[in-house]
Amino acid sequence: MESSVFKNKTVLIVDDYKINAELLSIIVEETGANIMIASNGEQCVEIVKQKHVDIILMDKNMPVMNGLVACRKIRCLQQGEDIIIVGITGSDDSEDAEACIKAGMNMVCGKLTLNIQKLYEIGNRFFGNGEKESLTNANRSIQNPAPTERAGDNFVVMDFDKALYEFENDRDLLYSLMKEFSRLCNSKLILMRKALEISDYTFIQNESHGIKGGAANLCAFPLSNAANSLEKACKQNANEDALQKLLDDLAYQLNSFETFVLKTCT
Repeated sequence: MESSVFKNKTVLIVDDYKINAELLSIIVEETGANIMIASNGEQCVEIVKQKHVDIILMDKNMPVMNGLVACRKIRCLQQGEDIIIVGITGSDDSEDAEACIKAGMNMVCGKLTLNIQKLYEIGNRFFGNGEKESLTNANRSIQNPAPTERAGDNFVVMDFDKALYEFENDRDLLYSLMKEFSRLCNSKLILMRKALEISDYTFIQNESHGIKGGAANLCAFPLSNAANSLEKACKQNANEDALQKLLDDLAYQLNSFETFVLKTCT
């Protein structure tokens, strides 16, 4: 977008989960911003000490140093006083949002709602002149998208029209995200199967959490739901047989998504 408020701005993405970081970087790149990535709060603080940063998209929950601690440390730095810090949470818990604000973040955004349209809203709030930068309902080519790929009340694979609407009708961007997400998920699935063999349920839980969020962002709700079920089962210490069944269901949904991607993006 020619007049993007993100032009010449540096956005630091802080997320320990590679799938989320890479997908978000593709979205942020579309705004014209410069991008840096950190995998935990400690790396984030070091980057702020050494380089200019305009806005940080900070995951709340991370190993080594979480987003809350990182934010407090950044606010103690002279160069960190004016940086816009947006807390990214994986839930709608009001206590999570309150904790982020108390730590010094400027605002909080749910992972499942963080798409390119939301980024433009954030950019206009902090860098713009109050005018809405993202496309308006008047000039969208899709104003009220009709759901696609339905079976009764359930989406078979993906609500493509809804995803396209949320990504400002940018097909190239959406196709790129779909392909990259499919590739990353397949590599993670292999690792999750190996983790099940050695009873590393924490790894499976973390990977499921990331897939859940990424799939929801792409409106691939059956895949997101399958990942959510697996994540919850790990939290509840389900037995190996139950986890194997849920992992197989995740693999089935991922295969369906991959087939949909191949059919749609070629």
